[in-house]
Amino acid sequence: MVTFKEQDVFDLLIVFASNAEDDQFSNSVNTLVLELFHLLFRGVKPDSIVADQRTQASQTLAALLASENVVKVAAKQTAPTRHSRFGTSITIQKASRASLTHTAEC
Repeated sequence: MVTFKEQDVFDLLIVFASNAEDDQFSNSVNTLVLELFHLLFRGVKPDSIVADQRTQASQTLAALLASENVVKVAAKQTAPTRHSRFGTSITIQKASRASLTHTAEC
């Protein structure tokens, strides 16, 4: 997107779109320009296109950090504590053999 802006591709598309009524090939130009704009801005919210780009980056970063914090807090609530990892192994020995009845899973 930045490269398109630097090389004036958006300006060229806007010129095509503004002169589409005067051109004898207006239907084909309108269709192509509309398709190009659709493909360029597909999945982009309209608010983010017209928003101030200097503040947009910091607002997006703040939203991403907040959502990451929510995920971390949820993971901490369901994570096992270090005390739950302790266990014991019990071995029962009989005259001829020994059997292991419980093993701690770490």
